[in-house]
Amino acid sequence: MPFFNELWQYDMWADEVFVLPALLGTGGFFLLAFLCGGLPALGAESAYLRQRKAFYDKYAAQFSGTVLFAWCAALVVFLPTAVRFLPLPPAPPTLSELADPRRAAYTVPALLALLSPLLWLAYIRSRAALHRHRTAHLLIGLSALLSGLFLFSLLTLLLFFIQHPYISMLLDVDPGAALPAALREFAGSAALWPPVAYFFLNGPAAAAALTRVRLILRRNRDDYGRDYYVFAARAAARSALFFTVAATASAVLLFLSLSASTAPEFRQMPETGLLLAAGGLPIVCALLHLTCVLDANPLRRKAGAFGACFLQLAAFCLQLTLLINTYPAA
Repeated sequence: MPFFNELWQYDMWADEVFVLPALLGTGGFFLLAFLCGGLPALGAESAYLRQRKAFYDKYAAQFSGTVLFAWCAALVVFLPTAVRFLPLPPAPPTLSELADPRRAAYTVPALLALLSPLLWLAYIRSRAALHRHRTAHLLIGLSALLSGLFLFSLLTLLLFFIQHPYISMLLDVDPGAALPAALREFAGSAALWPPVAYFFLNGPAAAAALTRVRLILRRNRDDYGRDYYVFAARAAARSALFFTVAATASAVLLFLSLSASTAPEFRQMPETGLLLAAGGLPIVCALLHLTCVLDANPLRRKAGAFGACFLQLAAFCLQLTLLINTYPAA
């Protein structure tokens, strides 16, 4: 019973069918770019420490700016969605309620969501001040990356185990015991590894695609010279190509693992159009990134940079829709 062919059976509003998945996919695209997308920036920073080439320093600064922009974009997308679809609390929590250990499951991710962008901002702003102390600058960036990855891990565990009866009970009673229980459950279930790899790899792929666009939009303001932009455009395209291919391979692995572990009565035939689009768009994105890598003058690939970024976002939204459509009980 393909979902889109049987909509008449459901009493659903248009925003619940189409707008909400698009908003969640778009917000997730930017959120993953923020949480997991800083790896290429820290890689460029470490390359600068080894080789002392100014191009790596500038590229790390611009890529980390993209990561911070992704956090702002995720807020812009998610806040209206949360107001529209999530129930609001009856009253703001008091200080005593915030101090309740049972609220740690929510306060710790909230604090990390504030700390991580502040660390990225400190990393960007301290570039000039710590020019002679680059190890300290790298440590600030590493702290920003690790805080984002820790938040990604907590959100992933919450997503996987929010309906687990034992862990849900521990979240309400003893959040300190819920995290070890969730980790043990995750380590003992190999079926949970493919979705983690899929979401994680989409972060750097999204950040690199956004960086290609940001390099074009900010060139007149941050004019570092033509040679630098040739280097940066090719480096961003190379990162986007690698992580797009890796994320696509992890998506294939995810669907294969779900097919093997989900009973036939809990899955349905995928929509042909969705399947073709979700599988074909990443290939088009990879080709657009590849043409930039191979081009002697990658600055000419402006349309390809915008097109690859948009198609990458569309592919992520379509893959999530296909996942929900095919495995509604997963």
